[in-house]
Amino acid sequence: MMRALVAIALMLVRPVSPYTEQVQMPAGAQAKAEVEQVMEQLVQQAASLLEKHGEFYPLGGYLSSTGRFALTAVYDGNEHPESAKVILGLRQAFGQSATKGKYRAIGLAYDVRVTAPGVSTPTDAVLVELEHATGYRVNVYWPYTGSPKDPPRFGAAFAVEGTLRGFSPSAPPPR
Repeated sequence: MMRALVAIALMLVRPVSPYTEQVQMPAGAQAKAEVEQVMEQLVQQAASLLEKHGEFYPLGGYLSSTGRFALTAVYDGNEHPESAKVILGLRQAFGQSATKGKYRAIGLAYDVRVTAPGVSTPTDAVLVELEHATGYRVNVYWPYTGSPKDPPRFGAAFAVEGTLRGFSPSAPPPR
């Protein structure tokens, strides 16, 4: 079910052409597929932490230049850092390594409040900011409900223009 939601969320941003199902995957389709790999891993990790602890610190992950996924972390000596500092640290770490060709795709996941399309009240969501070395960027929101005693129940994901700038950290984000 999670894979189906991932596919649906990303289709909202870039429609899939019936001509992309060829033996040789076009560059844009490969970028999207690699970003989906990172997103799937980050959402699964966030869901697991939400189920176990009812919350989670921001997560970073990447697809290496060899195609392997790994989580990444930052540590400033504080056992209980503010989420904003963790997010900033992960952005800086991505900016330092992504420009050196170490990654194909990067992602950052953290907890936010968001008002989903067609809904009038804000809800909790896992926001996954994603970027590919080709410049493809997307932010995917995964609204959820639940409590520390219940596993999270994810609603329909939705995607918007991406804001992560690890591969070009000096580029201004979209307006």
